[in-house]
Amino acid sequence: MQQCPLVRDGRVTSQDPPPESGYSGVFQSLVEEVRADGSDLRRADEAKSEMPNSAQQGQEVFDLFDQIGWPLSNSTGGPGHS
Repeated sequence: MQQCPLVRDGRVTSQDPPPESGYSGVFQSLVEEVRADGSDLRRADEAKSEMPNSAQQGQEVFDLFDQIGWPLSNSTGGPGHS
């Protein structure tokens, strides 16, 4: 099998030529544990698709309002405000 220089990462396609020399080490067989329920499967974009913690994110927004002195930050009734 011949290696090709095509590399894809998400939506970016580029060229990265394979090394001049081949692999000279010894290959070892791996014992795979196959799970029928698919719990071992992960998406390549999994980190991007995770939903943010909305309560934590909301608190961060109110903290930012406090830092910049936004006049409405104390009257919005957000977390930690009365």
